[in-house]
Amino acid sequence: MDRGNVNRAFGKALSVRREAAELSRAQFWARLGWGRNTYQRTEDGLREASIADLIEASTALNIPPGELLDEVLRRLATGDYPQPSPGRELRRQLGM
Repeated sequence: MDRGNVNRAFGKALSVRREAAELSRAQFWARLGWGRNTYQRTEDGLREASIADLIEASTALNIPPGELLDEVLRRLATGDYPQPSPGRELRRQLGM
């Protein structure tokens, strides 16, 4: 399983759930207690989220962690997540 795809699927699920809760990015990262850059990189699929991140995010959204995980898995199975641009993917592969 490609971790980049997992990260992008998690970020997309997080974005959709945040918007459904009518929260801006700033409101949500403040609720989480995360820094702006950390949250933006997570939602953009550029940061590998941990189990703790999943639990914190689902708690902040008032949903069970399994519900958020199920959405991530569904997005992975259907390919419903942003695809990286060729330049971004090359930079990721080169560690840049």
